Amino acid sequence: MLKTIIRSKRAFSLLEVVITTAIIVVGLLGVSSLVAQNLRVQGINQYNLIASMLAQEGLEIARNIRDENWIDISLSALFPADWSDSLADTDGTIVLDYTNTNQFGNPPDDTPDNITDNGTRLFYTVNGLFTHVNTGNPSPFRRLITVIDNGGNIQVTCAVRWSGRGITRDYVAETYLYDWR
Repeated sequence: MLKTIIRSKRAFSLLEVVITTAIIVVGLLGVSSLVAQNLRVQGINQYNLIASMLAQEGLEIARNIRDENWIDISLSALFPADWSDSLADTDGTIVLDYTNTNQFGNPPDDTPDNITDNGTRLFYTVNGLFTHVNTGNPSPFRRLITVIDNGGNIQVTCAVRWSGRGITRDYVAETYLYDWR
């Protein structure tokens, strides 16, 4: 009777073990592939978000210059100025930095013509911000602001380019500044 019980209990064959292992491995490969793709997309999305914020900051710096011109006009009758003076005088491409909004260019390249010029490179600061001043810690981002005086308005375009993870992408934001006072 004991022999009959032992014979009725079936042991797994080698073929069944191999097939089960293969199914588990294929399932784990699929999951690991999804995890790797998710990490890649997360990095790309992070860079896109930073690029959009840098472009918005560029437009805000130009808007701040316009607003400072209005303050200068109202505070000083000795220096007649126009709301668009600082921006309209730079018709073309410029590099602006949040640390110095009066810097229309970046030495040694005072007239960047293209986003690939040296003056457009952004660097990391010690506190994690971005600046055009060479701090020795280059970021993957470049920023170039283009200003076109259309007479009644000023068209400001801010292009941010970043390279990372084997790809290069551009983010462009644009606004029109008017004398709406």
